[in-house]
Amino acid sequence: MRFPNGRGYFGNFGGKFVPETLMAALSELEIAFKRAGKRRAFKAFIFRRKTDERCPRRRDIS
Repeated sequence: MRFPNGRGYFGNFGGKFVPETLMAALSELEIAFKRAGKRRAFKAFIFRRKTDERCPRRRDIS
């Protein structure tokens, strides 16, 4: 399986598996995510979130 190119296509015929009615909203979401991804605070937030999911902190039993 090949990874998608910059437009989200897999090979010559593949595309995004999304209903046509959601394409505008998905494109808007992709643009917002790419903008947010450039911010240091957003990257730190995602890192903390993923770290907490994979390595939950120990909690004392009381």
